[in-house]
Amino acid sequence: PLILPLPRVVNVESRHAVLVTVPAGMSHVYSLNGRYLVRDGGMSIPLTPPAMRRLLIERGDITYEAEPAREATRLDLDWERATQYAASIGEADVEQALIKRGCLVREDNRVVPTHAGILLFGRDPRRFVRGAEITAVRFAGEAMGDTFTRDDISGTLPEQIKRSETFLRDTL
Repeated sequence: PLILPLPRVVNVESRHAVLVTVPAGMSHVYSLNGRYLVRDGGMSIPLTPPAMRRLLIERGDITYEAEPAREATRLDLDWERATQYAASIGEADVEQALIKRGCLVREDNRVVPTHAGILLFGRDPRRFVRGAEITAVRFAGEAMGDTFTRDDISGTLPEQIKRSETFLRDTL
């Protein structure tokens, strides 16, 4: 429950105003008339959409994985792989299975992949998720040097895990 000091009426430049004190660092984000505001000195300014997204992620209200992948469509998923996954968990409706697990979300009357969906079932995850790869390196000897074995591992997360395990087995 939200417990705040009671609002009070104060005089500001010969006018009545209602003063409400909201403690800093609250765990929720609030809006006024459909706008989200942040204090900057003595002014309230609208929060930009990127700043709002960052704030919600920092507070744990949303996660990066659950956000829709920008410009991704259903065609960017490997539906054969998704169908195999759904069958492995006993789900007949592949789309519903992916929605239940946060890999697809409804947005503007259509179903689109989330970052999680792209990372798990995407045809080209690096196209939508920057840094969606593993660089595995094995240096010859006990210190870093000019002689090494390197593998840049891309693909879906399950593929990356398998290839990383193979790299470790082959180089250790």
